[in-house]
Amino acid sequence: MPQKQLLFCDSLILLEEFLANKDIEDFEIRSFSPAVLHSNLPNIQQADKKWDKNLLKDFQSSIYDFSLEIFNLLNQDKDFSRFAHAGAIEMVRFHRDIYRISTLVDNDLQRKIKHITLDLHNNKNPRLAALDCDWLSFFKDNNNLEVEYMEYKEPKNLFSPSGSISLNEKLALKDLKQTLLKLYKRFSINFSNKTLYILRENELLNDIAADFMLKGYKIETLRPPIPETNIDIKLSESIKNNIRNIFSKLLDLYILPSLHDEVYQYFLHKLSMAINTQESFTSPWKEKIQSLSNESVVFCGYPSMPSVISLASLKNRPPIASFQHGSQFLSPQGFR
Repeated sequence: MPQKQLLFCDSLILLEEFLANKDIEDFEIRSFSPAVLHSNLPNIQQADKKWDKNLLKDFQSSIYDFSLEIFNLLNQDKDFSRFAHAGAIEMVRFHRDIYRISTLVDNDLQRKIKHITLDLHNNKNPRLAALDCDWLSFFKDNNNLEVEYMEYKEPKNLFSPSGSISLNEKLALKDLKQTLLKLYKRFSINFSNKTLYILRENELLNDIAADFMLKGYKIETLRPPIPETNIDIKLSESIKNNIRNIFSKLLDLYILPSLHDEVYQYFLHKLSMAINTQESFTSPWKEKIQSLSNESVVFCGYPSMPSVISLASLKNRPPIASFQHGSQFLSPQGFR
């Protein structure tokens, strides 16, 4: 009997679409997705079944230490110190890839592997970029791997069958202060010298911004500038060698030895992308902040975006405050 093809997929919708005209018995399907794992489809395996509670706890506690090592490495280099935060954030993110790549075993590398994932490269929805679901791309030079990118189909809005939300529907979901803020941003004219710029909003941020509005601040949306396209900063050999030393400790713990070099190169690629993306915003931000009011502050709900890290690294920028997602509503019983 021929060996089944190994298939990775973390979306039940994509998986069902892919299998529509295929025999599921031809595949051994592995997934991290609860929706896939709890479906009624046969031949489904939990991809991370080797991760018990103790291993996962050790892995989670190592994230800070390895990220701090990357931060210190870049921060001590005068040519790369401005990228230290971006490097640390990239290391935190890369632990997601380490976690997933660690599930590959020796026998997998000799098998035909298919990865079903979203086509984020041709999609214009910026929210999807955070999914970062193409985790097998480090393996792209292996002839046994085939990645099938499938189109993302925007679901209809839960509150509106038409797929869009009217202003009245949006206001119905907000409290009084946030309703006033929404109306203010759409209809009000304010000539105050004090300006609060919102770079990327969330519920908690809007709630606090409403307080600033009531104290006389003008509220404006601040959009990132268009980045430069000709940035090409190369990591120095010293940086790369030190990262290899850091990575050797991490990879020895979780990754097959035969994959060490590919995973190390994959991280260098991602780190280089983060550094160059941050740098591509530097000059455009320097020009843009000259037009901001003197008495201004910037609120941001997503501080780890490269464009925000770039703004935060400038010396003459306005103060920046960041807020995690949250709500001003508490249960009647309070915190438990």
